Amino acid sequence: MTNQNFKIIHASEQEDFRMAVSRFGLDPHDFKLEESSDEGQPLAEGLFAIIGTVTVEYRPSHRTRTYTAGHGTAWTVAFESDLRAGKFE
Repeated sequence: MTNQNFKIIHASEQEDFRMAVSRFGLDPHDFKLEESSDEGQPLAEGLFAIIGTVTVEYRPSHRTRTYTAGHGTAWTVAFESDLRAGKFE
């Protein structure tokens, strides 16, 4: 994973992602992250939540998984669970 300016992936989530990958002995550079943002969901008049998806590709296997991302989500937890389950092998 290279450092990028993401709209919905917060810097702390990028760090959580790198830490999860490292815990499994993998190289973050072997992963590609792509985000897709949706129109904000109205929370109240004039307030919108930034939401979308994050697609993670493990380049050596070409396997991908897509997660809901943005305010109020925990996509890095689901990603780590998928790593543990071998879904990127």
